[in-house]
Amino acid sequence: MPSLEREMIKNFRFGCASHRFAIYANNRMAALRTALEQNFKTLVAYCGAPGVRPLLREYCQAHPPTSPYLVYFGERLSEFLRRRGLFVEADLAALDYAWLSALMAPEVIAAAATQLTKPGRLSQLQLNPSFCICSCQTHNLAQWLSLTQQSTQQPLPNQDDNAQLHTIDVLLYRNQHMQINVLPLNEPESLFIECLLQGLTVEKAAQRVASGYPAFSLSEWFARLLVMGAFYEKSE
Repeated sequence: MPSLEREMIKNFRFGCASHRFAIYANNRMAALRTALEQNFKTLVAYCGAPGVRPLLREYCQAHPPTSPYLVYFGERLSEFLRRRGLFVEADLAALDYAWLSALMAPEVIAAAATQLTKPGRLSQLQLNPSFCICSCQTHNLAQWLSLTQQSTQQPLPNQDDNAQLHTIDVLLYRNQHMQINVLPLNEPESLFIECLLQGLTVEKAAQRVASGYPAFSLSEWFARLLVMGAFYEKSE
């Protein structure tokens, strides 16, 4: 690669105000920061744009995108903020990214209960790609819901002093009306979804949950997931 081309690429990725290509690098940095502000609107609303922009610029320099398609840019922002001790901001960023991932996931045809009557059908089911799990503290979830003016499908735990530090798993998924639903999960519900996200079949995920939570009604949870459009059939 010619030295001039290497010089330009290095400067575009990391920026250098004193460099002869600085104007182009600064324009690119501004575009990346704007993409993050669009992808993490709740975080920006909580911190204020002037307060969060230095952090976003630092993130862009540390984790430049590997794709020109910036709709998913910021995958590691929550981790980046958590390493700096910004735990509220990290949870808000994680929820923002889960919401974005659920919204932008590819569309699939949800499986109906009537399709599962034949033997072997369960092994063909895969989790809808719009189903995302986010783990966060309860009071940070409440803050995010307030800022986004959204609600959950069932009540959050009581916001007493102990609940303030309680970590909860939340399912975000896109419904048939292209709206994002937010559902707090208990431990066995979350474990079942996590097993599916890890690539386990429905049968193996069910066995894993049954071994750890024998009193849990897996059939009711599976039926509820079917109604939510959680599964689609894998193509042969």
